[in-house]
Amino acid sequence: MFIGATVAILIGQILLILIYYSVKTSDLSTVRKDAVTQLTRSLVYAFIWITFIMKSDRVKQIFTCPYNKEELKQR
Repeated sequence: MFIGATVAILIGQILLILIYYSVKTSDLSTVRKDAVTQLTRSLVYAFIWITFIMKSDRVKQIFTCPYNKEELKQR
């Protein structure tokens, strides 16, 4: 779920940058620069955390619930 949300944020930021560059006005030069900076930061953030989530055994133990038939029968 976290990976999906992070990818959605990155896609949204890319779309905003495309919109900022498609508008033909010079008033958006600082906004364009800030948007590219923010996208770069988000890409670094996404790379670090998604890599951690994919490789960490502790994260897998915490956020996955193994299917146990015996436990379900007792309920």
